[in-house]
Amino acid sequence: MIKSLKQDLGIRAIAAGVIGNVILSIIKFIAGILGNSAAMIADAVHSLSDLLTDGVAGFTYKISQIPKDENHPYGHGRAETLGSVLIGIIIAGVGVGLVFEAWEKIASDTLTPPTWLALGAAVVSIAIKEGLFHYTLRIGDAMNSPSLKANAWHHRSDAVSSFAALLGIGGAMAGFPILDPIAAGAVSLMIFYAGYKICAQGVNELMDESIGDETLARIEDIVRNTQGIVDFHELRTRTVGGEIFLDVNILVSPRITVSEGHHIAETLRRSLINEFENLGEALIHVDAEDDSSIESINNLSREEIESYVDPILKEEKAILQKTGMHVHYLKGKHTLEIKVRVTPDKTVAEIKTIFNDLRTRLRRIDRVGDARLYVDTASEESSGK
Repeated sequence: MIKSLKQDLGIRAIAAGVIGNVILSIIKFIAGILGNSAAMIADAVHSLSDLLTDGVAGFTYKISQIPKDENHPYGHGRAETLGSVLIGIIIAGVGVGLVFEAWEKIASDTLTPPTWLALGAAVVSIAIKEGLFHYTLRIGDAMNSPSLKANAWHHRSDAVSSFAALLGIGGAMAGFPILDPIAAGAVSLMIFYAGYKICAQGVNELMDESIGDETLARIEDIVRNTQGIVDFHELRTRTVGGEIFLDVNILVSPRITVSEGHHIAETLRRSLINEFENLGEALIHVDAEDDSSIESINNLSREEIESYVDPILKEEKAILQKTGMHVHYLKGKHTLEIKVRVTPDKTVAEIKTIFNDLRTRLRRIDRVGDARLYVDTASEESSGK
């Protein structure tokens, strides 16, 4: 329901921009031609280009709202990013064309001052475009939509360019006719810069640029303040269609169980979801140590370790049975915790001596850093009943 409402708001913002640009394009072209203003004609072309970008924004926005599927498990958010890049390219291209046109006007010998019609059109354009900017940006921020926010700033660039046109037209009417084509050139450069910024932002997102420092700091604080996390490393972030995707390796105590480690990771994930409405996915890897500089490819498997351990234990007649073994992979070595049943005739001192001897022999196994043996009294009690 909420998602459907947001989609409707996004479409309304785009539709408002289309209607505004149609009206302004007509007004500006008429005023520019009849009012003898190159700046106003440049501004009209700018508004006309907005119609195309509105169409691109609307198309890519609709695609981005398509739910995840088997072939697109991360959704279709990249469509919005591609849309913002295309919008930027179009805007920059229009700016370059208008710069050349303004230069031709400046280089010409005949300059006719504009009329009040062009000046009035500039004022109307500023009012409409500034209203569209605030309306579209408010919805774009609420929905974290890159294409809507790009379109909003495009409306703002229109308002600024119309203001530059207003100054040029006013100056030309005051007796300095060259100010009109100069204003047209200034408007064209602003159009190009706006397109460049939008395109650059979209390209950075396509290249998986990390999120901003402020948001990254908030994420780091949440990770640090999650109970059970000792440290973390390899925090990586990116944005896709306004959503945040992150993965991080968290360090927990090597003595806790797998299920407790999973619980800590899930607690962190829930905290991130509660903090960021636009969190697309959080992949959390649980580590018992910072293994970023440790090569673990040569570690022995459990089966390989047991193939070395079992014969050693069987050689000791006091050992009746191995009832369990935990293997800790830490600092490139293996720490073994072994539970055994022993013959009931052994004293505590004798068991201690046997365990020390076994520990020495077990530590000779390749890559075994330490071995700890424990008497499984639970098994002994159950076997005696």
